[in-house]
Amino acid sequence: MSLSELRYAGGTLIVDDDICTALFAYAQALAAAGSTDVVSVPSIVDGVRVESSILLAATAQIWCSPASGPYPDVADADLVRDIQSRIELLQPRATTMPPSAVADDIELDFGF
Repeated sequence: MSLSELRYAGGTLIVDDDICTALFAYAQALAAAGSTDVVSVPSIVDGVRVESSILLAATAQIWCSPASGPYPDVADADLVRDIQSRIELLQPRATTMPPSAVADDIELDFGF
């Protein structure tokens, strides 16, 4: 188990390293999209496993650094997958026109 100190709003949470990485990527995607979200994550506060809610917004400053210590397990692969799916939903979608939508029969009048 690899842990990180997630620094946020003047405080520190101990979280799983994969969760910290996913939150960081999600915060970046939200900022790029001009959006916000609240994510609840398992974390360690004062040596106890708790659920912490984190507001991610363009102005939120978070950072992660390695943590060590005899902490309870806070890994959550399902949460990491959920955050990754939220990031994917923020990505711009490529649009394609079906072949039937191509304008083959448009007449252009250039006045010649």
